[in-house]
Amino acid sequence: MLPSYPFILVVSKPKYFWADYAYISIIFFILIISFVIALLMKNTVLLSKVLSQNDHYFKLALYDEFVMLLPNKNGQEAERYINVLLEKIRMIRVDTSLGEICISSSIGISEVRSPKESIAKWLDRADKALYEAKNQGRNGVVLKVSLNL
Repeated sequence: MLPSYPFILVVSKPKYFWADYAYISIIFFILIISFVIALLMKNTVLLSKVLSQNDHYFKLALYDEFVMLLPNKNGQEAERYINVLLEKIRMIRVDTSLGEICISSSIGISEVRSPKESIAKWLDRADKALYEAKNQGRNGVVLKVSLNL
């Protein structure tokens, strides 16, 4: 049975308080800060990659970038050919904002006389010839020939 007095149900929409705006502002601020942090992290990763690549290319510029194979040439022919190439390299001049840069190269040559000789051995011999050229004042050519036939 229903009560005898009238039953009234009042439903109203709550009024917005200043706290609601504060919460929205705080959430918006947190989103902006999160976005900025994400961008900073992305930039940090990209900067790290650029610095790593810069370091890699810096090393390539200073250390030894390649191998050249001269088939059907003996050591003396290869040395003459490489000396002509080296003369052309010496003529290269690069103008920069800091002045003119001259290009130079130290080259080690290794003659392979035996098909039984391992690639590692003749690359090692060429590398030793290269460092000998550098120790002799750089910008030169040194030929190392295998003594084992």
